[in-house]
Amino acid sequence: MLGALSPRARNAQVELYQTGEVDYMVATDAIGMGLNMDLDHVAFARISKFDGQSPRRLTAPEVAQIAGRAGRYMRDGSFGTLPEVGALDQDLVEAIETHRFDPIETIHWRSAKLDFRTLDGLLRSLDAPPPHPALKRKRDAEDHLTLQAMAKLPEVRQITTTSPRLKLLWDVCQIPDFRKSMAEAHVRLLQQIYGHLTARGGKLPDSWVKAQIVRLDRTDGEIDQLSTRIAYIRTWTYISHRPEWLQSAAEWQEMTRGIEDRLSDALHEKLTQRFVDRRGAFLIKRLDGNETLLAGVTAEGGVVVEGHPVGRLDGFIFSPDEDAVGLEAKRLLTAARRSLSLEINRRAALIATAGDEDFSLTADGAILWHYPVAKPVPLARLAPGPRWGQPAIDLLPSDLLEGEARSRVFRPADALGSRPSRHQPGADPSPARCRTDGGGARPRLRTRRSGRQPRPRRRDDCGGKAHESRP
Repeated sequence: MLGALSPRARNAQVELYQTGEVDYMVATDAIGMGLNMDLDHVAFARISKFDGQSPRRLTAPEVAQIAGRAGRYMRDGSFGTLPEVGALDQDLVEAIETHRFDPIETIHWRSAKLDFRTLDGLLRSLDAPPPHPALKRKRDAEDHLTLQAMAKLPEVRQITTTSPRLKLLWDVCQIPDFRKSMAEAHVRLLQQIYGHLTARGGKLPDSWVKAQIVRLDRTDGEIDQLSTRIAYIRTWTYISHRPEWLQSAAEWQEMTRGIEDRLSDALHEKLTQRFVDRRGAFLIKRLDGNETLLAGVTAEGGVVVEGHPVGRLDGFIFSPDEDAVGLEAKRLLTAARRSLSLEINRRAALIATAGDEDFSLTADGAILWHYPVAKPVPLARLAPGPRWGQPAIDLLPSDLLEGEARSRVFRPADALGSRPSRHQPGADPSPARCRTDGGGARPRLRTRRSGRQPRPRRRDDCGGKAHESRP
């Protein structure tokens, strides 16, 4: 990944990335959460975060967690920042490199000895001070805040008269608010649940549960609406796993899981659509200028331009992202032409120095280039030549292979038809045996011409292949 290194080191990394020698680029904070990856360099696009209360800078241990064990696994490497972020503070860098961090002086604590005799007693036990100076009482627990809100409701206080009901109230307050908003709507929902559970029967009515869940089974709307429904249905998924609260817990579990799956699929489609739109807008802005686009090709053939996946490169054939159509596909092709010239020239040079063992011929006349070795890609096809046994070779059409690079591929391809040495299953082990005139000339190269009429063909005894018939 590119970082705030010296100009020489940065230019070297840019060149490696443009020539496809960098296997992948990571643009996520997932490695900071424990996803170990085999990286050479970790670059920070931002050195601040929102901690739930306010934005703040990352601490030295947090930077070390991302740049060190989490991102590096067991590999030594480097870390830095993207150019627009600026250089890291030298004291911070030294602390990370020498593993010198300030000691942890306090940890969060909450009392486990809860008083379930009265509602006020329960609140006081949650507010109890820690027994040691190194312990710091946690004040923002969601269930504690919910209990404080519920305790202010006269209806709740009126029915919370026994220890079992107080324990039930505490259980209800632990129903998570997946919207993380602590809105009045969540408190009202918990109040209704608590009311049903303390009524005769002690169960949530099926009709009421169904009315709450069915209204969430909609996949229309925008991203924020779908996200809100997913948050609500996850709350009901949690409730459905409290079998003592429901008549048919298994049925509700299946229903909530199905709704969440449908909403998640719809949200994925919306996010994909937004991503494609942003990618298109970004490429339009960059293509209008004359600056060089930073691009690379992954080991699997994926093409990435300025951090955006735009398609695949198989051999010399570029295929735009399958989600792109019309103008979007043309824009991706333009971006590939602008950014993949180094990679195309590099592959053309590999073709020029390749040996016979790097190619194979299939039964239907396709010539495969074994790059990478594990996944050969189509390069050309055998075509009728001037005489029997002297096939021509048609390179497959490519929007990227032009000029000097194309001529470098033509020259080594000239010898493929006469002496291939590796064959796919079912291929003729020696195409040269099909010649009937005893000729040994190399096949003639030609390009496809639109509008050209094919000559009549006849079949001969060379494996049933069709050849041109000349008068």
